[in-house]
Amino acid sequence: MLQKLEVGAPYARVIGRGEGVMFDIQYPNIELIYNVSRPTQKELEEVGMGKQFEIRAAEFNDVIIITAKIGALSWIDAPYNPNLGDCRLDNIESDTEGYGLWFLLTDSPSGIIKHMRLIGLGNRFSMQFRDLVYANKSKNIPVEQYDKKVKEVFAKYTTKELADFSSLRFRIKGEG
Repeated sequence: MLQKLEVGAPYARVIGRGEGVMFDIQYPNIELIYNVSRPTQKELEEVGMGKQFEIRAAEFNDVIIITAKIGALSWIDAPYNPNLGDCRLDNIESDTEGYGLWFLLTDSPSGIIKHMRLIGLGNRFSMQFRDLVYANKSKNIPVEQYDKKVKEVFAKYTTKELADFSSLRFRIKGEG
């Protein structure tokens, strides 16, 4: 079910959820949600247009981990299981196409969207990301086993290490 995304309006998918980062593919959208209790003015400024954005992805212990750096904020991370939800990614037909990523900064626990930004991901990153997602999806890991693997990954690596070890990378340089 599609929901209208609007700054100042609640986003049902995050209402009542604790602080944290979510990454999901809900066809046709790819979303990276940074759910923070009462985002500060600095956080709002750092995620705006013209600010650096970097996203990385890799598979660790059969778990896809997405890391991102927005503006001068610290790296954030989120596991992703393509066997949950509506994971479909369109084929990329040319060397100029790429996926769009909705970055949402939401207020926890109200789910109010405080900022949103649509980011065009590069062609190479998009194609490699699609391959990573579908290869992982074909493993069809049971949820209980997946949850255990996620805990093992986060016990072994810091967010910065996950970002450093990630092979898929896309970056938008910021202004200034």
